[in-house]
Amino acid sequence: MQVKKEVSVAVFIGLIIGVVIIGGIYRAKTAIQTRQLDSSPTPVATELNQVKGETQPSLPLKIHSPIDGIITNTPKIELSGSTKPGTYITILTETNEYIIVPSDLGNFSQEITLIKGANSITVSVYTPEGDKVETSLNLVYTTADL
Repeated sequence: MQVKKEVSVAVFIGLIIGVVIIGGIYRAKTAIQTRQLDSSPTPVATELNQVKGETQPSLPLKIHSPIDGIITNTPKIELSGSTKPGTYITILTETNEYIIVPSDLGNFSQEITLIKGANSITVSVYTPEGDKVETSLNLVYTTADL
């Protein structure tokens, strides 16, 4: 049985495309692993302070976890931090909004659900006097094995 020239060329081109795609997937996986290893050894808290006028006390906001820029393969993650007691905290994700109150010591935590891909999370703290401070985190959720 003789194979036509066009079929042989199509099979060869298909093999080349398959090898290129597999190489790209492998390269992306190793780049993600390298980035995760570089950014995860020591967690650093994100801290913002805002002073409204000279007589107002500073309004601290520290995010203890997760680390900004982290790549994760779990769809839910615990966001925790600390701020001034007696304030109100809003957490805005890609799909949800949370309003929480910190403990008497100012600590807070909330489980948030991530969407596949890039996630921008904004955490805002409001005082009864009207002061506000906010920070943003960027996280990536992937279904790939890390």
